[in-house]
Amino acid sequence: MTSEISLYKLFKLSPTCSDDELRQAYYRAMLANRQNRNPQQLIVAYTEIKTHRTGQSSENANYDIRASFSGIDLEYIAKRRDTFRNKWERFQENPSDLITALRLIHAVFRVEQQDAIKNVLSNPVLIDSAPLLLSLENKEEASETLIKWMKFLYANLKAKEGLQILEDALATKLELPSIKPELYNLHYSWAKYEDPTTGRKSEPSVRVEHLRRLIELGDNHDYIYKSVAEAYHELGDNEQARIYLNQAYKLNPQLSGAVKLSRALGFPQSSEPQPRSRKSTNTTTVVANYKYLQPPQVPSYAQINEWKRTGNWGAILEYANPYDYFPKMLPKARESLRQIADSLGSYQDQKSIDALIILLNFRNYYDVSFAAMASLSKIGDEKILGILEKFETTTQGGRFLLDKSISYLKKRISYQMSSANAIPPQELLDQSKKAFFKEENYQQARILLESLLPRIDISDPKYLDVVILLARSCAETKDYSRALELIKSIFPTLPEKYKMPLAQEMASWFWSDLGFHEYSPANDNDYCFALQADINAVLTEDDAGEALYKLKSLTRNLEQLGARSSIKLIRTLIRTEAPGSRYIDPDRENYICKTNLSPVMKDFLTKFDEIIKTRVTEKIQKMLEGVELSDDFVMGTITIKIDDDDDDDDDSDGDFEEDG
Repeated sequence: MTSEISLYKLFKLSPTCSDDELRQAYYRAMLANRQNRNPQQLIVAYTEIKTHRTGQSSENANYDIRASFSGIDLEYIAKRRDTFRNKWERFQENPSDLITALRLIHAVFRVEQQDAIKNVLSNPVLIDSAPLLLSLENKEEASETLIKWMKFLYANLKAKEGLQILEDALATKLELPSIKPELYNLHYSWAKYEDPTTGRKSEPSVRVEHLRRLIELGDNHDYIYKSVAEAYHELGDNEQARIYLNQAYKLNPQLSGAVKLSRALGFPQSSEPQPRSRKSTNTTTVVANYKYLQPPQVPSYAQINEWKRTGNWGAILEYANPYDYFPKMLPKARESLRQIADSLGSYQDQKSIDALIILLNFRNYYDVSFAAMASLSKIGDEKILGILEKFETTTQGGRFLLDKSISYLKKRISYQMSSANAIPPQELLDQSKKAFFKEENYQQARILLESLLPRIDISDPKYLDVVILLARSCAETKDYSRALELIKSIFPTLPEKYKMPLAQEMASWFWSDLGFHEYSPANDNDYCFALQADINAVLTEDDAGEALYKLKSLTRNLEQLGARSSIKLIRTLIRTEAPGSRYIDPDRENYICKTNLSPVMKDFLTKFDEIIKTRVTEKIQKMLEGVELSDDFVMGTITIKIDDDDDDDDDSDGDFEEDG
């Protein structure tokens, strides 16, 4: 090995530097030498240092890029006719070119074919070099690739490496609005739930590490400081526990859930939240200040949707003020308030704007505030732009959505002030397609298409194209409810060949929009539709690995419904047919929601389970046995029916019917 000291000098470091300092210095050196195409001296030096630090020989360390590409399916690549294949062919010309390897990884994630290069994605040198993608490709697209890379590693039991990719990206000091929310969520879930490296609840020392990192990332919530205090107390470090609990009380003198910890740490009784004195409250007077006191007074999700469909905005506005609800009623009203905020984005009126401003500033529930934010960006003007630009949010997800909302509103205002409305419809459609497909400027595509839609007659051959592209633009800008609303309006009239792929997209949008909200029977038709689309995606898949991956993903959606029977069937199937694979889940019992399903939903899931036992099981077995499947092997393809009517007498809701 070359002199160790001279190797460190190449990166302007001493041998006592940390791994993080070494990695960041390597990134800076590679960035400065990008014009050399592939500064091999830096890569070799870095590899030698890393192998020396891990105590491995260079032969066993798996730091050589070329060796890690041996697992690629060359036959699969030969069939490609896109960027993926081009990037692969470039790599073949120079198999030790790290920059080309990173560009290949970027192309792979763009076409969602990461399983084709599993070994590459786990290569330590490439993981350490991941931030270079930010200087090689469009920053937003590169950020998306890094996030997908992180999720791939996380799913393949390399959570620390996945976390490192996002931390290294953030350390570049570049403006990366999509990275920080993902990094925040990763640290939070690691601290509060399962440790992905052990499959068990995180130990106190691990919780301290990740919770403190959340604070460094700007999270100033009282419950984060309280959680750090609890972890330190479990470790026996009560001095640190007191420091963090004291800060939690400074942020919120009425801190909840800390009475026991406060006593254990010797906090004075006055530091704990005090119960209200019932004698000092005139209950009759207090209750009289609120309009809605009982659960039956809260409009249902289905009722709000019906009002929206019929344009009964007065009824929606009647329930739009959260301060009309008795405080104890607010948890029951949360979902309705969110739906109201979302619906008002379709009502261009000052009354709607006034109601949305109140909901925007209602801080009890972040999802209500975020829904109002998104709706204001759809109907607001220059005044609303000023309000959003001054609005402050402490969550990373909120900041990301706020930036998107402001950007979208600015483009809307700019477009309305231009003479673009005079552009002929066909030219406007061409501009929309260019913005969506070539430039990936989804906000611009959406604005153009929203202007175009009222000018296209429903009988025009271009009408369906406009609606579908507008829906996809809405989904890309995270407005899933609007995307679903648009597609539902045309879905029954679509040719059958378009329904299957669109149904799968709609399922994805549905889970993103409502999948993590509390179950409501009002959404049964949507749940049934999404689950049918999910199971069809498995049954029409021609790759065994992809089918197993989709089955595993399906269990995550079923967790939201508390569908234990269906989850058990799928996990047993995977364990039986693909033992030892990465598609096997650890125990996730704590993630299964407790729900009170409607009779319609229970009946649907009974039939759904039968599909898993028969059609899905046979499909997986045949694929794993290597049986060649004919084109008509679409066992279990299900006729999908969209029905927004809340008609309990319709026996066909949720039924499975074989196609053809």
